[in-house]
Formats: sequence, C-alpha cells, structure tokens
Amino acid sequence: MESRNEILEKAGLWMYRNARPITLARWKYHFEQGNSEEVIDILRAYQNEDGGFGHGLEADSWNPNSSPIETNRAIEILREVGYEDKNSDVIQGILRYLESGKNFKSNRWQITVPENNNYPHAPWWTYYEDTDGYSDYNPTASLIEFILHFGDSESEFYLLALNILEKLKEDFIKNRNLTMHEVICLTSLEEYLDDEHLHKAIDSVIEKDYSKWGGYYARPSTFMNSKENPLYESYSSLIAEEVIYLLNTRNEEGVWEINWEWNSYLEEFAISENWWKGEIAIQNLIFLKNFDALQ
Repeated sequence: MESRNEILEKAGLWMYRNARPITLARWKYHFEQGNSEEVIDILRAYQNEDGGFGHGLEADSWNPNSSPIETNRAIEILREVGYEDKNSDVIQGILRYLESGKNFKSNRWQITVPENNNYPHAPWWTYYEDTDGYSDYNPTASLIEFILHFGDSESEFYLLALNILEKLKEDFIKNRNLTMHEVICLTSLEEYLDDEHLHKAIDSVIEKDYSKWGGYYARPSTFMNSKENPLYESYSSLIAEEVIYLLNTRNEEGVWEINWEWNSYLEEFAISENWWKGEIAIQNLIFLKNFDALQ
C-alpha cells in the first residue's frame, strides 16, 4: 500500500504537468502550504468588467461572458479557501453583477444563458428557450447565501435576497424531487434551513449502493468532507467504503478519470476532461486526508 507521501507526490506531479493555474494554486493551498491570495489573484483572471465570471471557470462551459453558474463557481472557490475580504474587488464585483439584474428573472438566476450556445460546452449547459434557463435552486440558493454573507444589510438588494430566501425555504419544505446539484446548492444555505429536511434531502440523493459509484451519482464525499460534519456518524460505514473505493480507483498517474463526456466539441472536451481531473483529484484527496486515509 502506498504511503501518504507517495499518494500526494504522484498526484502532485500530475498537477504540475497538467493542471491549469487556478487548479494548481488550489492544490498548493491544500497540500503544499500555499496561500489563498495566490488562488484569488488567479481567480481574478476569470472575472469580467461587469463583476461576473466566465472564461471556462466552470470547466464544462467555455462561454467567456459572465453567467450565474460560472460566477457561482468562483463563489465556491472563495468559500473553499476561506476568503473573507468583503471590500475586495472580487467580492464587490460579484455583488455588482448579481445586483445588476442580468440573467435574473422571477427571483431566480439562470442556470444556463443564451451565450453558452455560441461556445464549446457540455450538453447540460445548452440554453433552451422553452425553459428559459431556470432551475428552482441551482445556482440561486448559493448566490443568495453569498449576498447575505457579504452584502450591505441596509440595502434594498439585501432585502430582496431575504425575501427570496423565505420563498426558497417555503418551496424547499414542499419539494420532494430534488436533484443532486440542487441539494448541493441548498447546503450552502444550511444555517437558514431546517436541519431535518436538509438531511433528508441529502440522504435522498446519496447513492448507497457503492457498486454504482462508477456512474454519475452522489457519494458521501459530495456532502461530507470532514468528521465535524453533523452527518458523519450516520454515514461512517458508507464513508469507510468510499475511502476504499477512492484509493482503489486512481489511475496509473495517481488521479481519477471522470465519468461523463460531452459527445460534441471533442477537441475542447479533451482539454476540459484534463481540467476536471485536477478538480476531482483535489476534492477526493481532501476527503481522504480529512478521514485519515493518508497516513
């Protein structure tokens, strides 16, 4: 069995050979005592003048224009590295973009935008007029949390976010058919939601049959990456199975293959596939580290 150092060294070599700068900076932050400022400096390269994010930050969409889903990906990275400078240009820019009303209608931000169709992208990021690109919670729930965390509590925009939150909470209690990605977004609102309903929603999308984990399913690591998670005790046995699964499914280079494809834009997908391998490697290795699998 490989040691902790061997596992991380092999994955690290892959990162330095293949990862794009934003992913490599995140790798350094988590595994090489890097700092959050390096991550934020590179993140700025994806931010547009309107404050939103684009340029393929979400690796399955190469739309350079600002969109809610790519802006939410930036927010996820800010949370990941614990960035809290409310007055920074990055955070104030995101607030400006969200407050502008672009890609916002009926108290929801669009999950897909028309401009996506002009650039290489995965089929699930194609914009269709009949749906107008909206989802109940993805990415709106996560964007609302960002506004409530960093916004001006005296502003009308903050009040709007509070009103949307109340409506989301009402809808969430009634909704029993949530997708994995909707639940992921809802977990960002954990402090505002009823624990029992949120935990039931998480449980409903986690695949318990680990023989299916090679497909596109939520595993415990989708929602739990430390023993401090309130659901840890309930899922400790399944988490132990995932630790074994992850250690056994690394490829020869020490990272993991992805389990989806675009079926179009094949040359661009080959690039995005590599981008995703870096993303998945960081996610999986954080999970393994926090559950004592890297000794």
